[in-house]
Parts: sequence; C-alpha cells; structure tokens
Amino acid sequence: MDRAIVELREDLEHERDRSYALKDLVRKNRKDRESGRAKDRADYALAQLEVERDVRSLGDELATALQAISRWNEEVSSLRDRLIAWSSNARI
Repeated sequence: MDRAIVELREDLEHERDRSYALKDLVRKNRKDRESGRAKDRADYALAQLEVERDVRSLGDELATALQAISRWNEEVSSLRDRLIAWSSNARI
C-alpha cells in the first residue's frame, strides 16, 4: 500500500512537471507567434513606405518629363516658325 502511494505521488509529480513544461511551451509558442505577427506588421509597414517612396519618385520623374516635353514643344514650335519665315523669305 505504501509503495502504491509513493508511486502515485511520483506519477503526480511527473504529471505536474509535464504540465508545467507544456504550459511553458504554450507560452513560448504564443510569444513566438506574437513576435512573428509584429515582424509581419513591421515588414508590411516597410513595404508600404517603399511603395509610397517609389510613387513619389515616379511622380517627380513624370513632372520632370512633362516639363521637358513642354520645352521641346516650345522649341519645335519656334523652329517651325523660323522654317516658315525662312521659306517665305526664300520664295520672295
């Protein structure tokens, strides 16, 4: 009988230790998941910032290109006017 009680106590202690180990494992897993989610959120935020930076950069490039096109249109118009004036003078 005493031996059975000792074995039951040992089994109880073993199960208690196992329970603590499982609880620690659950806590660690939960913490890892939470830190993983935080990392995912940080990665997403960084990706958004990169996209916003790229969009601004493309907007700046577009503005520069539109200004260049406007200058070239003015230059083409000026050259056309000079060509028309020259061809009018050449006919005279």
